[in-house]
Amino acid sequence: IEVPAESVSFVTGKQGSFLRLVEEEFSTLLFFLDFNKSCKRDQLERLAIFGALRDRRGAELKVMAAIEMKQPFFFTRRDSALPLQDPQEGFSTDRLVIEEDDYSYALGKGGATRRKIARASGCIIEYIGRYAYLSGVKKERIRAREYLNWLFRQRVGPVEVDYANREDVTVLAVPKDCVGFVTGHKGTSLRLVEDNTGTFCFIEGGRDDPHRDPKPLLIFGTAEARREAEEQLKQRIDLKLVEGWVHEEGGGGGGH
Repeated sequence: IEVPAESVSFVTGKQGSFLRLVEEEFSTLLFFLDFNKSCKRDQLERLAIFGALRDRRGAELKVMAAIEMKQPFFFTRRDSALPLQDPQEGFSTDRLVIEEDDYSYALGKGGATRRKIARASGCIIEYIGRYAYLSGVKKERIRAREYLNWLFRQRVGPVEVDYANREDVTVLAVPKDCVGFVTGHKGTSLRLVEDNTGTFCFIEGGRDDPHRDPKPLLIFGTAEARREAEEQLKQRIDLKLVEGWVHEEGGGGGGH
């Protein structure tokens, strides 16, 4: 990857700290080829990335994001003529425009939301400027784009999903009176389940729709990750019901 001389020290980090972090995250080896300290600011240095294809691409996108932060539009201007989606089935990269109002929401605290969507979709996701770069096979890229679009829509209102024929979702029926307990204050309990299992979860239609009981909680991710998330969420529902914290019609225990 070509790195502008002005960004070399930023990309390297103190004593190579940034490059070492990228190497550790993606199991790659990175170093500059024929680095010239006297290189003029408008010249380019070459950074070599060694490893498996997916790992190399993940590391490359991470470095690109750092360069774009230091020198805005360096890559996004170059890529502006490319189509946003690649039709080929194999490993490739799509891009998705992130609107200004969606950016911080899409990033999450410390990049947590981006990592969550990446894990659930199986797609490499990196934000470069105001674009999400999505690298993977076609199915992974499609899932990542769908998940991100649903995420953006959640910021402004409830989201409906046609999940009948999807293979990447588990639907858990949550009694209306349990929704608040299952999701937690500002969604903290649901976020914890996502973090623990590598899934992407949300209540379809929003938690405040009074006409849907039970409410469908959608769990997206790999089959194993969905099973783990479903089990953890069922435990929270059972805790709410069995402990008598929910007053069922015709009965109900004491409570808090």
